[in-house]
Amino acid sequence: EGEVEDEKAERIESVKAGVLAAVAGSIAAGPVALLQTEAFFPSAAFTPQWELQVDGLAISLGLFGLVYRYAVRRDPNAQLKQGVVGAFAITRSWAMLQASASCTAVPLSCGAPLIYFNWQMLSQGSGLALENALAFGAAAAALEFAFSKGWVKQFSSK
Repeated sequence: EGEVEDEKAERIESVKAGVLAAVAGSIAAGPVALLQTEAFFPSAAFTPQWELQVDGLAISLGLFGLVYRYAVRRDPNAQLKQGVVGAFAITRSWAMLQASASCTAVPLSCGAPLIYFNWQMLSQGSGLALENALAFGAAAAALEFAFSKGWVKQFSSK
């Protein structure tokens, strides 16, 4: 019975971490999301694609909260914490990046300046990286604050 109670308590803490990360990261990314233009993002603000991306970010942030809580545990290693943030931000940014119309496939060739990435894609990637780093970084900061206050308990290995 004690083991079942421990699992239930851990699930509750994980839900708290997920909700906190989703809310904090969404609030931090809000100003960037509201100012989106097609020059720096796959779509402009207030379009159906934009709404889908904003909703996707909230879901990703919730999952980030769960993973972050389990990954960092009680480890004070700053590189581990930054690595979790970076992994989520880079993966989401790359997945959202759209090849420009001038690109050809196999092998991907898009032109200057880097062949694989052209100026349009670099511009878009920088906007995506900014938004995602801000969102996941803020979510991590909120979780660390909540851990320090005891509002969300860190996962502890047994």
